[in-house]
Amino acid sequence: MFKQLSSFYRFLIIILLVYGEVVGIYHTIAEHKEKNHLMVSIVIPPYAWYRSIEIWWHKDIDKELQMDMMSCAYFFEGGNTESLYRLNEELNQFSKEISKYSGTRIQILEDFSKLYIKYQIACANNIDNYLSTWNKSKIFKDNELVLNIEKEFVTFLTNEDISFLIKKKQELRKQVLEGLKDFNDGDYDYEKWKVDFDSSIETYLIFSKRTFKTLFDKEYNELNN
Repeated sequence: MFKQLSSFYRFLIIILLVYGEVVGIYHTIAEHKEKNHLMVSIVIPPYAWYRSIEIWWHKDIDKELQMDMMSCAYFFEGGNTESLYRLNEELNQFSKEISKYSGTRIQILEDFSKLYIKYQIACANNIDNYLSTWNKSKIFKDNELVLNIEKEFVTFLTNEDISFLIKKKQELRKQVLEGLKDFNDGDYDYEKWKVDFDSSIETYLIFSKRTFKTLFDKEYNELNN
C-alpha cells in the first residue's frame, strides 16, 4: 500500500513519522522523564508519536504535581511535629524524588514554595497587626496581601486544596483569639507579645530557608520574592 502512494505522499508520511519520533522523544525527556517514559518512547515508536501530539494539550500542572505542592506546604508548615528525625527523613526522600522531575515541573514547585512561604509570613504579620490594635478594635480582617496571595493559589492548586490551606490559617487565628479571652483591655501588653511574635517569625524564616535548600538545592532569598 505504501508503494502505491505517490512520491509526495510517501515523503510526507516519512517526514511525519520522523517528526513524531524526534519531537515525541524530546517532549518525553523535557516533561515526562519523572515517569520513566523515555525508554518506552525510544523502544516503541507509536508511544513517541503520541507524545509528539500530546504536546499540544500537555498541562504543566497535573494532579500529581498539585499533590507535590501540597507536600511542599506540609514541609513548610513543619511536617511531622512529633519526630524531627522522621520529618528530615521524609523531607530528604521527597527532595530525592522531585530531583528527577523536568526543569519545568521543578520550577513550578519552587514558585509555589516561594509563594507559600510568603503567605505564611503575610498571615503572621496580619496577626501581628491585629494584636497591635486589639485594645482599639476586636475585629479581625485579612489584609490585602493575604487575600491576594490566596487568589494567586488558583494558578497552582484546586479549590479544595486552597480551602484546606485557608482553613489552617483560620485555625491559627482562632488559637490567637482564644488566647486573648483572658485579657482585659488594661491588662494586655502588646510589646511583650511582639517580642515573642517577632522571634517566631524569624525562626520560621530560618526553618523555611533550610527546608527550601533541602528541597531544591538552592538558597531562598525573601528579598527577591
